[in-house]
Amino acid sequence: MATVRKVTTQEGTSWKVDYYDPQGRRIKKRFKKKAEAEAYLAKVVTSIKEEKYEGIFEKKKEALVTFDELADKYLESCRFQKSFESFKCKIIPTLRASLGDRQLSQISYLDLETYRNNRKLGVVRTGNHRSDARVNREMAVLKHMLNKAVKWGCWRFPLSSGATA
Repeated sequence: MATVRKVTTQEGTSWKVDYYDPQGRRIKKRFKKKAEAEAYLAKVVTSIKEEKYEGIFEKKKEALVTFDELADKYLESCRFQKSFESFKCKIIPTLRASLGDRQLSQISYLDLETYRNNRKLGVVRTGNHRSDARVNREMAVLKHMLNKAVKWGCWRFPLSSGATA
């Protein structure tokens, strides 16, 4: 539901338009005059009904960032963490070997499951299989890397509603 609300701050009065775009993201815009806000909202509602989004909604271009580029940025930003020298710097080469030159937008859940299963089936120096705890720690590092990619604007999660971003 799209709304126009009056907002009063120390700087003065403004009008806020609040709505959801076709991809499901919440959009908030402020205007100095109520008439401008209402005109903008009318334009938004009309474009949604007519399914003509070019003038109002701008699609974000997907950044073509590879996993290697993310790993470099991650290594640079996380090298001062307590667990870095003892664990993370040893895991990232393994992750690079498996996901290295792929774009972040093309890494699927199946790829992550395959990586996890291959690591579980791997044999360590003692001849035993890798422990579940070790694999879970590696997956936690990968999860942290992907969450950082979202925060840094390198990648966005795909929408679950089936809409394309």
